[in-house]
Amino acid sequence: MRSPRIAYAALLIRRIWKFLAGYVSVYLVAVFGFWYLEDGRVDLLNSFYWAMVTIATVGYGDIVPTNSGAKIFTIGIIASTVFLSAYLILAILTVVTEESQARALGS
Repeated sequence: MRSPRIAYAALLIRRIWKFLAGYVSVYLVAVFGFWYLEDGRVDLLNSFYWAMVTIATVGYGDIVPTNSGAKIFTIGIIASTVFLSAYLILAILTVVTEESQARALGS
């Protein structure tokens, strides 16, 4: 039988993998969505760059959406990454709290 610590570590790793899968999915949607919505005004490399700068909340402002559709899309991408980040923090805190409670109760 696995020790409780190993079980909690496995749970934490699974939750982090879910976050990473979600993050990569949002990133790829951001890259190709922005590239498509900018209709040839931004090449694919700059679209990758824009997505990373936007998702990382750096926001240099050198590449910006130029039409309403791309602006609305950007709002959705930013909201998605905020929720994903909140999910990651909640997932980690939940696992840590559950482990601490289990240790305190002696199980």
